Amino acid sequence: MRHDVEIPYSISKPPDLKLTLLALTVLLALALAPAGSPAPPPDLDEEAVQRCLAALRADPFLDGPFNRLVDLYRRAGRLDDMEADLSVRVGDRTWGQAGPPLIARVQLRAGRPEAARQTVLDALSVWPESPDLWEWRSRIDEGQGRPSDALEAAESALRVAGAGSRRLRLVERQASLFFKLNQPKKAAEALIGELRQSPADSILFKRVIRPLQEHLCWDEALAAVETHRNALPEGSPDTVQARLVQAEILWESGRYADSLEAVQSLMSSLPPDRAEWTQALESLLGFKSRLEFVPAINEFLRNAVRSSPDPKWRIALARFGILTGEERAARAALSPWERGPVEAWGEGGEGQAVQARAECAAEVARLWARLGEGAEAIRWLEYASELQPRRTDLLLELAGLCGHAGDVERQRAIARNVLQVAPESHDAVRARRNLYSSFLGEGVELFRTRRPQDATAPLRQAGDFAENDWEEAEAALWLALALEQAGMHGSGSAWPDPAEIPARARLRPMPGLEIAARQARRFARPPKLDPASVQEQPSHDSRLVWTFEPVNPENPVVAALALGDFAVGQLASGSLVGIELSTGLPRWTSPSPRGVPLAGRLRGAEGCVLEADGPALRARMASDGIVSWERPLKGLPLSFDAAEDVAAALTEEGWIEVFGLGNGKSLWQHPIKLFLEDHQDMTPELHVRRNQVTVASGPILSAFDAASGEFLWQWIPDVAGSWNDSFHSFHWTKHGIEAQRHSGDRWVFWNDHPLAFVEIPALKSSETRTAAGDGPSTELAEEAEGWPAGPHPWRVKVSREGSLHAYQDAGSMP
Repeated sequence: MRHDVEIPYSISKPPDLKLTLLALTVLLALALAPAGSPAPPPDLDEEAVQRCLAALRADPFLDGPFNRLVDLYRRAGRLDDMEADLSVRVGDRTWGQAGPPLIARVQLRAGRPEAARQTVLDALSVWPESPDLWEWRSRIDEGQGRPSDALEAAESALRVAGAGSRRLRLVERQASLFFKLNQPKKAAEALIGELRQSPADSILFKRVIRPLQEHLCWDEALAAVETHRNALPEGSPDTVQARLVQAEILWESGRYADSLEAVQSLMSSLPPDRAEWTQALESLLGFKSRLEFVPAINEFLRNAVRSSPDPKWRIALARFGILTGEERAARAALSPWERGPVEAWGEGGEGQAVQARAECAAEVARLWARLGEGAEAIRWLEYASELQPRRTDLLLELAGLCGHAGDVERQRAIARNVLQVAPESHDAVRARRNLYSSFLGEGVELFRTRRPQDATAPLRQAGDFAENDWEEAEAALWLALALEQAGMHGSGSAWPDPAEIPARARLRPMPGLEIAARQARRFARPPKLDPASVQEQPSHDSRLVWTFEPVNPENPVVAALALGDFAVGQLASGSLVGIELSTGLPRWTSPSPRGVPLAGRLRGAEGCVLEADGPALRARMASDGIVSWERPLKGLPLSFDAAEDVAAALTEEGWIEVFGLGNGKSLWQHPIKLFLEDHQDMTPELHVRRNQVTVASGPILSAFDAASGEFLWQWIPDVAGSWNDSFHSFHWTKHGIEAQRHSGDRWVFWNDHPLAFVEIPALKSSETRTAAGDGPSTELAEEAEGWPAGPHPWRVKVSREGSLHAYQDAGSMP
């Protein structure tokens, strides 16, 4: 309804302009206001508010609608009066007992738990049979540190609650409070009692079994599995999953023999084409770290191969042989298939479906490749690709095998075929990266062998297949360097305009790299290097405090690290052990999920230890071994390190991935060129120090800002120098990075001028030389694994025999 308002205006006396504008504003507001109700906040989305309130009226525990409601009030600048406004909205009779929980949530969000508790108590005096109100009282009491009161409220909620998901949520709350009050038996009784009400419910079973496993209630967890299994028909998918869970619980509780028996029994009862059989196989292969069971598993698989024609059993036998290092046994398992797939299986592939035959053939190809039989691997993968010619993942595998075999042209032809078959797929991205790396590698190889003119063609093609700004800039800068060396840049400069280099890459102009390669000695050198700072040495004035001897001599300690009050040792099996430094007593152990560690790799900082046993990086607390976070990587990590709240990994796919050390949050990623084939004697190294991630791949050093990923500098050797002489060790000093080549030459890269360096030629057996040319003589010290950088009262070291020794500095002794 709109009001018609007459605005008086005097002709004889001009009105005051400010007063007139004020009157117009007030009258216009009155005219537009709806009759009989106050005007809503101008920026509050009323329709969205009503949708959120409708959802919360049905279930006041929903987080999404509540957070959305808070956000709506925040955007409207009404957050401070949200409680008062909602009290009016939900205070009528239609809301009833659904209103107080919402008001209590708002009060809790505002940091007023006592007001929230009083709101719920007042509502309970009116609606004492409301399970929602009792549950909110339980939540508030728990948040205020009153677990006993919270448990009492949860049990009151259970007494008045009906069946369904709400009751299960209350049972989980009750069990959680029992665990918090150190009453695990009662918690297990509550969970299993709920399962007995609907023992065949697989979702209920998963929700019951999870907290029992988390709180190490192994016997109770096994009892829950039996309750669930007895209610299911034998052979059903849910029964099979329950048996897998049972085997997992037996393993986690240390009953390895029983777990192995359960897995073998399950595999024997299932056809290999079932997905659950594959799951059981992965569990079986996990026993490779338990050396006492290896003969029994081999015998089990051999018997299965003799009694079943399905090729998956023979593949499993060969896989287990490779995983346990018994290559002769793996070859014996594959020997009937040495003639190739068609000769071994026939055209019908032993009656298998096309997809199953292709997958088996691809798996056999992977096994032959791991055994170093490239020709056999290519033959089997060709067969798999013929069965399913549109499987681009198999085509890319075949391309990779051809590249390793030296057939680069076929590798590129297959990658181009992938681009034609599935141009928009994820495999197309991989194919383009494959082509980019292939052409870039060829161009770099030609350039470093003093054929820069020949290098220009493949480097141009690398730029054509660049997938992102970083790769495009990398190819363009390498091409510019080749054109400069070949004298093919014409009258103009071959270097790209720095403004055209993407900001994300933040590369220095390539002439800077050329300066690093050919003119670095023009830089002003910093002060002379302090020989004592070349390498943090173990204190000579220290004593051996304790020694940790592994129980099994065949499973020695291979790496160690001192972090805070604990030492962490890694065994050859991949298991970790945490030892209290002050007493030398083991406090926790953690088996490796896969049992295949990256031997000798254990890094850490800030009381957090990093480990990797596959394409993932995992962080554990050194004090208790609890996993803080685990993040997947783009391939197996070749190297990883941690320092200054940053964890970084370098993968075999050529990716640097950096995470926050405390929470595992991904900070940035970068692709980088790896020289794996040319420098097989040195794995690319990654180091994190002084807020900098430094990567050494063959003869090239690259550095990035640890927090942002900004490119800092790169050092490329002189084209006239030796590209085959790669770096093999690094030491961080207060002046910079000291790197040693395989030839024995030592290079020092200064912190303040990273592209300026000092070259220290290799010493002959009869001479010594200082780092800066004069002063006291020093020899390069080998890096001692497990010795933390910087002053530390405790030192740990791994002996050749696989024992862990702990030393304490004399200055820190009482």
